[in-house]
Amino acid sequence: MKKNVIYLSILFVTLFMVSCSESYLDVNTDTNSPTADVVGPELILPGAQWYTAETMFRDRYANTLGNMFMYNWSQSDGFSWYNDEFLYNVTSSFYDQIWDLTYRNALKQYAALRSYSGDENVNYRAIGKIMESFHFQILVDIYG
Repeated sequence: MKKNVIYLSILFVTLFMVSCSESYLDVNTDTNSPTADVVGPELILPGAQWYTAETMFRDRYANTLGNMFMYNWSQSDGFSWYNDEFLYNVTSSFYDQIWDLTYRNALKQYAALRSYSGDENVNYRAIGKIMESFHFQILVDIYG
């Protein structure tokens, strides 16, 4: 009986030692945002450019905001779609979709381009750096 307990304990210790490995469950890799090495920069750049265009030219986004603040657009007396813009009612939620689209979407894509490690496509890294600085310039101009 005593030998059986010793053999079982040795068996369980051996199973516990062999059954686990550190590479089995790596919790530090983010599978929802792959890098440019996995996807390829030629697939990341069009999506990033779409986010840039959406940030700039969609209804009530950066292009509209800039035109109204610079008085390139005017309004009829007594009627306006853009009361907050013409009255400079800037609050904490004023045009927050520009922040969301730029910081969450476009900059994430351009950071993936910038992190591309292949030497054969250094132009994609340069595009990523230039467009990141462009988006940060937009954020600083709007939000300070």
